Amino acid sequence: MPEDTPNQTDFARLAFSEIVKLFLRHSNLDIGPAVLSLTGHSTTEELQQTLSGESDRGCTLMAAAFLDSALGILLRAILLNRPQILDELLQGTGPLATFSSRIEIAYVLGLIGPEVRRDLHMIRRIRNEFAHCAQGITFEHGPIASRCRELCYARTIFEADQSSRGKFVRAVMSIAGYITARCQQSTRASEGVDIDCTDENRVRQFFQILDTAVRSVNPDAGSVFSIRAEQLIEGRRQYKATKRGDE
Repeated sequence: MPEDTPNQTDFARLAFSEIVKLFLRHSNLDIGPAVLSLTGHSTTEELQQTLSGESDRGCTLMAAAFLDSALGILLRAILLNRPQILDELLQGTGPLATFSSRIEIAYVLGLIGPEVRRDLHMIRRIRNEFAHCAQGITFEHGPIASRCRELCYARTIFEADQSSRGKFVRAVMSIAGYITARCQQSTRASEGVDIDCTDENRVRQFFQILDTAVRSVNPDAGSVFSIRAEQLIEGRRQYKATKRGDE
């Protein structure tokens, strides 16, 4: 079977992928302005042309930095709108400042699928191969070419550039469109509500939630938290009664 020719099993998945790509290309989603602005380009075509004009090393470093920053935009779109906290998380030495950590948090939050996660890590590894090699390697370098062949989002049912570099750029552009779509679909988190420990009903509700969570794992756990809540409430009542008596 020729390289990159889909078999019958994954033809439907690849066809759906092409429909999504065509939709992104011909709708307002494409690669959105917020994501494109990271590169200083106003259209997807301009970005693609810039990547095409770069050396293999430059193309890889630019593309990986682009996707890294795009993930940052996606995370800012769904996390609580607290700019200072987000800056501390996503910039400098923050826990979400690296490409790898952004890929993983986006995955466990359900923002990207397993194949996107896999491809992003593959792109990150290709970038590292270029960045850490002092020699003048290209996309046809054995380990890099091998990784490019494994990129899921480089596969297509249409005629396309089948060189290692062509696969790499195709995967980058497809994932950029995917991230844009997720930004458009995202719902920002709302601020959590603190428990008012002076409100007996809210205390009961809180401990009931804990009981429910524990019983979902261990059905025989009973209502230990709710019982404890009543003990705490009764203890608080007695304490208040004692304080009133002292006054």
